[in-house]
Amino acid sequence: MHSWFALNTLSPAIVEVKGVHQFDWLTRENVPVLEAIETQHTVRSRFHGNHLARNSAGDSPRVFAAKLPAGSPTYTSVLNHIRIYLPEVQ
Repeated sequence: MHSWFALNTLSPAIVEVKGVHQFDWLTRENVPVLEAIETQHTVRSRFHGNHLARNSAGDSPRVFAAKLPAGSPTYTSVLNHIRIYLPEVQ
């Protein structure tokens, strides 16, 4: 984002940068995937460190491999599920 602003002038525009947590409309009712995203910490704590080895000691390699992506940010990041398109700035 910094490089875009360095290459493009915005005056007299005002740019406000917000985090995802600052949007009021971003609720479980409006975005159903948030309920799944909220379990991210639970999934990460369940499949973390020694606990992962204890839970998976009896699992086959295929089952173990299937569990690994569950804690990946690719699957648990709200930014991968919500697309916010900004209007083109001229």
